[in-house]
This record gives sequence, C-alpha cells and structure tokens, in this order.
Amino acid sequence: MISDIIFVPGICSVGSIVYKALTEELEKIIPSTKLHIIDLPSVDAIATNANLEPNGFQADLNAVGAQIKPLVDAGKSVLIVAHSYGGTPALYASEGLWKTQRTGQTGGVVKIALLSSSLALPGGTVAGDREAWKKSNGQPEDPMPQMQQHGKELFIIPTGFEHAWMNDVTDEAIRASLKPSPLSTVLTPTPEADVKIWDIAYLATTDIDLGMAEAFQKHLADRARESGAKVQYKTIKSGHFVQVSHAKEVAEWVQSLVGDSSE
Repeated sequence: MISDIIFVPGICSVGSIVYKALTEELEKIIPSTKLHIIDLPSVDAIATNANLEPNGFQADLNAVGAQIKPLVDAGKSVLIVAHSYGGTPALYASEGLWKTQRTGQTGGVVKIALLSSSLALPGGTVAGDREAWKKSNGQPEDPMPQMQQHGKELFIIPTGFEHAWMNDVTDEAIRASLKPSPLSTVLTPTPEADVKIWDIAYLATTDIDLGMAEAFQKHLADRARESGAKVQYKTIKSGHFVQVSHAKEVAEWVQSLVGDSSE
C-alpha cells in the first residue's frame, strides 16, 4: 500500500502553488496518505539565491532525492507525481530507490505518475527531446524566451508563458505565479539509469494544451516503453497545467494508482 506521495513541479513552477488544488482534493479522498510537495531549488533562484551547483538540473535532482530517500529508508512505499519538466529529475532521483531495486527492504518508490511530462532517456535532455521531435515532425522552433544572466546561470524569464501553458487556468494569481528558472534545467544531459526498472503512469493532456502537443507526449511515452520501461498511458482534454484546471479528475486518477498498488 502506498503510504506517501511526493509532488514534483515543472520548470518555473512553485510546487506549493501549482499542487495546492490537487492536494486539497486528495486529502478528501485518501486522507491516510501523507502528501509532500517539493519546491525545486532552481525555481526563482534569482530571488532566493539558491545554490545550484553544479547546475540547475542536478540541484533539482538532488532536492527530489533528498525528499525520497528518508521516506524509503523508513520503510515507506512512495508514489511520485511529477509535472512537465519535473518528470525527468524525478525519474533520475529515484535511481536505486525503486522498491524493485531494494531487495530485502520494505520501502521504495512504487510508481511515478507523470502529468503532461518530459521523459528524457539516459544521456538526453528535456530541451533536446522537444527540439528533435519538432524538427522531425516539421514543427516550428519554439520562440526564444526572455533571458537573464545571474551568476553563472542563464535564466528563462517566463513573461507571457501563461498564455500558452495556462490557457485553461482561470485563477489570475496562479497564472501570475510563474518564476524564472535556469536554462541548465532543460539542457543538462541526464545520468545513467536502469530504464527497465521504471514503472510509469502517464497522463497526457490533449486538444487544448498549447504548450506540449499530445503527439509529442505519446512519442515520449512510446519511446520509454520501447526502451524497456513499464508505461501506462491515459489522456485527458486539458491545458498543460492539468493538476490546476482539472484537479478533481487528476485526484481520482492518482487515487486509482494508489488503489492499484499491492505494495
């Protein structure tokens, strides 16, 4: 039985904001499950002056791992829910901590639930996957966002991102909540990992997600499956921040994953 759920946000996203609605729904339907929201160190690091050594991606990976390890060492069975960019650091932070990798130990990561998420394979990058898919499918390149240098990191300034990425989010405070994130989060190659151990449930956003095409999401899920990962795939008509705009439906989906677990 899954005892704990960890929530990992995406790029430019404050976890305590973008997961508020979802966790409130989950508290109603699985009150005995402990919920842990991570705020990634890379997000808003210009303001917080967070230590992003050696780069933003690795700092995020380390932060997620620091949340997972004490739980699994305490014998907890963990589900990770990750959105957008956050799926990739979540997967690599789980390396060695999957329940199936911890022979003779009770705790471990049971499954990772990805919401309209990146899914970079070992040695790949989040941005590289997107660029390669767009090129091979005759899609235009992403427009260059506003940038700002801070220390050794070049930061993406998400001015106007809400128009595409939060097009079906009506709460203006949430739409205005996106913060700068370093470019290194999506340009740093991922480390080695045993893809065949990955157990993924992927919730893809369709029709009105203006930031991440459903065909691209399916490509990522299919590629992971072909590489040996276990991947369940489900779709929902939603914009990119599905955990905000469709919190109740996502909560019911997460509840089904908790219920499916025999751990």
